[in-house]
Amino acid sequence: MMTRWNINNSKNNKGFSLVELIVVIAIMAVLAGVVSMSMSVLSGRQAQKTSEKVLSVLETVRTQTMGKRTVTATLYRTDSGYSIRSVSSNSSSGSADTTKEYHVDGSSVTASYYRTSTSVDWDDLADADWTPVGESGIDIGFDRSSGALNTFAGDLTVTDYSEVYLKFTQSGSDKVYVLHFYVDTGIIEEE
Repeated sequence: MMTRWNINNSKNNKGFSLVELIVVIAIMAVLAGVVSMSMSVLSGRQAQKTSEKVLSVLETVRTQTMGKRTVTATLYRTDSGYSIRSVSSNSSSGSADTTKEYHVDGSSVTASYYRTSTSVDWDDLADADWTPVGESGIDIGFDRSSGALNTFAGDLTVTDYSEVYLKFTQSGSDKVYVLHFYVDTGIIEEE
C-alpha cells in the first residue's frame, strides 16, 4: 500500500518561504532609509555643508582679492537653498568682469548674521539680534592690501565692528554652525 504525503500536514515544514524573506528585507531597507534621513536632519548635515561651502568660497574670494583681481561676493537666498555670486575684475587691465555662481543645496537651512563692536562671549550669541540673509543677499568684500573685511551686508563702515558672525541652522535640528569673521585681518573661522 502506498502512503500519501500531504505537504500541508508535513511536520518538517520549518522555515520561511522566499517571498516572506524578500518582504522582510524590503521592509528593513525602507526603515533604514527613514532612519538615515532622520539622522541627517537631526545632525544638521545640510547646515554644516552650507557653512563649509560658504567658508570655502569666501576664503577663495579673499585670496583672489589679495592678488591681482578685485573680487566681491554676494550670499543670497534661493528657492532651493543659498547661492554665492562672486564677481571678479582686473581693474588694471580693464578686462571684463568674471562672474561665478556657487549653489549650495539646503532649502531647510537658514542663514543669518550678527555684527558687533565689542567682543562677544559665545554664550551671548544665542541671545543676539541675528538678521536673516534674504533674496537680496549680503555683499562681502575684503581689502586688497591687507585682506581685512571691508564690506559686509552692504555696510561700507565695517570697521565700526570688531567681529562679524554668519550663522547657519537647519529646521528640525538644534545644531548651529557659525562662521566668525575677524574684521581687522579678514580671517574666517568655523565655530
